[in-house]
Amino acid sequence: MLGLVDVDSGNLGSLISALNKLNINFKLCKNTKDFKEIKKILLPGVGSFPNFINNLKKNQLFDLIKEKVCSKELSIFGICVGFQALFENSNELEFTEGLGLIKGNVRKMNNDLILPHIGWNSCSLNSKAKIFKNIDNNSDFYFCHSYVAQNISSKFIVSKTVYGKEFVSAIEYENIIGVQFHPEKSQQNGLKILQNYSIA
Repeated sequence: MLGLVDVDSGNLGSLISALNKLNINFKLCKNTKDFKEIKKILLPGVGSFPNFINNLKKNQLFDLIKEKVCSKELSIFGICVGFQALFENSNELEFTEGLGLIKGNVRKMNNDLILPHIGWNSCSLNSKAKIFKNIDNNSDFYFCHSYVAQNISSKFIVSKTVYGKEFVSAIEYENIIGVQFHPEKSQQNGLKILQNYSIA
């Protein structure tokens, strides 16, 4: 069973619709009791990093997720702010510590282009990435963000994207996966990513 983490960080409607379209069985996880027998989770996030982290803590999920992922009891797939939460910290609005599952930090995009970065953009893929199985290199995905993950070891990086400057758009390492884009809004390629995760 796949767990879809819900901490009131935004509308989950698009992601729920995508999972239903793929006939993927899932359970909404709002508190610690909901994690029983869950082996994989989707961690979607909308809005600011501090608000997202505070909601995880308020629902007593921050420490639970961190412990279960670090002990390999749980596989995690972070989306957008949920992806950013995998790292050590962010300075969006205020300095906030993340889950610290991957070394790196989150900072505002440093370029002269309009922010947020909204719309379709291509991903330069690492062919070894399981999450991108059967997806062509330089395929387009839908983005909506102003902050990016930085200072990440190359062993974690499986996709990069250019918006003025190059940034990390996906990571994959053992039981930890994250994407800066929204697979649930990325049509067939996005659906394939969700399917890849559900059967991996």
